[in-house]
Amino acid sequence: MNSPDGVPPPLPIKPQRSASTNCLLGLLGGCGTLVVIIIVAAVIMMPRIKKSISGIAQVGDATPTCVQKLQGIGSALQSYAKKHKGAYPDKLNQLVPDYLPDASSLQYADKPGASPQTVQYFKPAPNASASAVVARFNTGHFDLNFGTRQSQNLYIVLTKDGSLYQQTVSLTPIAPR
Repeated sequence: MNSPDGVPPPLPIKPQRSASTNCLLGLLGGCGTLVVIIIVAAVIMMPRIKKSISGIAQVGDATPTCVQKLQGIGSALQSYAKKHKGAYPDKLNQLVPDYLPDASSLQYADKPGASPQTVQYFKPAPNASASAVVARFNTGHFDLNFGTRQSQNLYIVLTKDGSLYQQTVSLTPIAPR
């Protein structure tokens, strides 16, 4: 095809992308960026995640021993209360040696050589309900730190009726205003 004088030849036509193709490419680019951000965040958070999981695992190791000790304390408290017209001792060491073999029944050490954790005792009032907490062992502490630090304390709890429960106490800092 010849062009008339002074008229430039037509430019070759470039194929154009459709709007849906441009949208798809934008979406894929955005998803790729999001994936990169998630990977970088995971790499940064990995030490914190490992530390939290390690703390949780150590807490789980203490539980069977603490449960066993609290069951013994519960039986001793029931026996003491029967002999003393329903009254509970002022302190748990009053259960030794008549109701518990020795003071080690009131303690738990999570590692050999570590200082022992002593059971906390809460003498119930004479009219306290059967679900009143009378003793508990702190089975461990760990921190969760995923942006906001949260401190967790786990307990095995003994109630007046001899039931055992696991209790979690969370402490989360409040941002100053």
